[in-house]
Amino acid sequence: MYDQNPYAPPAAEILDRIAQPDVEETELAGRGTRLLAAVIDGVLMAALFFPWAFFTPYWEEAMKGEVSMAYQAQGVIVGLLVYLVLNGYHLARHGQTLGKRVMGIRIVSAHDGQILPLWKVLLLRQLSVALIAQIPWIGPLLGLVNPLLIFREDRRCLHDLIAGSKVIRVSD
Repeated sequence: MYDQNPYAPPAAEILDRIAQPDVEETELAGRGTRLLAAVIDGVLMAALFFPWAFFTPYWEEAMKGEVSMAYQAQGVIVGLLVYLVLNGYHLARHGQTLGKRVMGIRIVSAHDGQILPLWKVLLLRQLSVALIAQIPWIGPLLGLVNPLLIFREDRRCLHDLIAGSKVIRVSD
């Protein structure tokens, strides 16, 4: 009457490996390459940010150690705008900041190897760590631990783990 045993476990076809587009075959970016890309990005950011800071009262207040909340907020907004002007297009289109582009590396999803959406790069990779860094005692500890995580086997820092990303070499 019944062909199936109602008490038998469900049957499933088990595959040895799920095909993913070259996620495991890609070469991770080197630690020194990532560091140099970050230095290039920092120099470019400073080159665009400092003229604003120097030619506004921000610089004078900063030298006195009395930066008002208004100028702090402006500094954050100007810094974000500078970052987006420098890197927004390249991050959205190629998964690279200018420094990463020069060094031949790219940010991709650790799961499928695809370029991360810009919102994920900005909110999860950048903003999440920046907000955590503002917490007393935890912020300085994060500043030490985050870069040290690059010495893991998968070379993923905290911001990579939060965003589900990894940095790979771009094949020529």
